[in-house]
Amino acid sequence: MKRKTGLKNTNIFLVCAKYLSGALCFYLNWYKQIWGNQNIILYGVSALLLIMVALDMLRRKKVPYRDFPQILAATATLCVFSLATGVFVAVDRQVLLSTVATTLEFSIMAAAIWYVCKRCHETTWVYNILELCGAVCALQTIFLGADYNNGVIVTAMSESNNPNLLGLVLLFGIFSAVIQKKRLEKNLLLHLVIIVISLYAIILSASRKTFLAAIVFLTIWLVVYLRDKNRQKINAKTLLVRLIIIVGAVIGASLVVSQIINGSALTTRMLGLREEISGGIRRQLYAEAWEMWKQSPIIGVGLGQFVLRSRFNMFTHSVYAETLVSAGIVGILIYAWPFFAIGRRLLKRIRSKKLHGDTNYDIQVIAVCLIIEMFMGLGSIFYYYFPHILILTMLFYEEQCMDFGKKKKNAVHHIR
Repeated sequence: MKRKTGLKNTNIFLVCAKYLSGALCFYLNWYKQIWGNQNIILYGVSALLLIMVALDMLRRKKVPYRDFPQILAATATLCVFSLATGVFVAVDRQVLLSTVATTLEFSIMAAAIWYVCKRCHETTWVYNILELCGAVCALQTIFLGADYNNGVIVTAMSESNNPNLLGLVLLFGIFSAVIQKKRLEKNLLLHLVIIVISLYAIILSASRKTFLAAIVFLTIWLVVYLRDKNRQKINAKTLLVRLIIIVGAVIGASLVVSQIINGSALTTRMLGLREEISGGIRRQLYAEAWEMWKQSPIIGVGLGQFVLRSRFNMFTHSVYAETLVSAGIVGILIYAWPFFAIGRRLLKRIRSKKLHGDTNYDIQVIAVCLIIEMFMGLGSIFYYYFPHILILTMLFYEEQCMDFGKKKKNAVHHIR
C-alpha cells in the first residue's frame, strides 16, 4: 500500500488549519475546563478553521466526498431528522435548536479536520495533538489539580472540570499513543510514559468507566503488540530492549494501580458501582427513558428534550438510551448503521489472510478502540461531546482508507 504523493506541506491554508485544529482541541479539552467558556475563542478559532478549509477548496475548485467518515454522515442525518420531526413533539423548541446546532457544529469541526487529513494524506498530526492534549491534562491534574465533589472528593483540573470528561480526554490520549505502530515505536519510551501518567490521572479523577476501559484496552493492546512482534523477524538485541521498556512500563502502571488499594476515591466509587447498577440513578434514568420512548416510539421526543422531561433533570448518560428516546426507532437505525457496517468490515479484514506487515497491527488496534468506545457509550452520549465525535471520525476514516487486498485507484493507507 503506497501513499499518494504530490502534495507539499507548504500549503499555507492546510498548515494554518492544522494549528487551528490543535488550538480548538486544547481550548475545548483543557483551557475551557480550567478557566471557563470563552465564546470569542471558540467561535473565532472555529471560523478561522472553516475559512482555511474553504479557501483551500476554492483554490482547488473541488469539494471532496470520497472516504467521508460514515459516522459524521449519520450524525448529520440524525440532527436533520430530529429537527424535522422534533418541532412537532419537542416541549422546548429553543433547546432542540440549540442541541442540534451544537451537535452540527462539533460535526462540522470534525469534518474540517478530516478534510485536512485527506488533503495531507496522513493523520499522524491529529494523534500528536490528542496525545499531547491528554498529557497536558494529566500533568495539570497531577500537579495543579483541584478537589471536585463527585459523590466523593476526587481530583480534576479545576473545581468546574467534570472528571468524567477529563477521563475521556485522557483515554483518547492513550488511544492516540498506540494507534499508529510506526509512530509508537519511533518514541516508544515517551509514549509509554504518557500512558502511565494518563492512567494515574484517571485514577485521581476516579472515573470508573474510563478506568475500566483503559485497563481493558491496555491489556488487549499489549497482547496484540507482543503477538505482532512474535510474527516479525527482529534481532534479539532490539527485541530485548523493547521487552525491557514494556515490562518497565507495566511495572510502573502496576504501581500506579496499587494506589487504588489505599482507600482512594476510585476505590470508594468502584465499591458503589454494584449498588448503583442494581438500583442507582443510572438504572432509574434508563427506565424513565424506556417509558418516555413508548410515548413516541417512531420519532422520539427530540434531541435535548429528555433532560427537560426527566424528573431528575439529567441526560440519560447513554448514547443508546438518549438516541432511542430522542429520535425513536428511526433515529437509532440512522445512528447505528455505521457501527454495524464498520464492525462487519473489521471482522472481514481480521479474518482475511491478506493482511500483512503493519496493517495487521493497525486494524486490530482500530477494532479494539472502537469496541472500547462502544463500551463508553453506556455512560456517555457521543454526539454531545467533541472528543467523542473527533476520535470516532478518525477511527472510521482510518478503516475506510485501508486497502483490503485490492488495488484501488488512488488508494491511500493513511495510518502509515
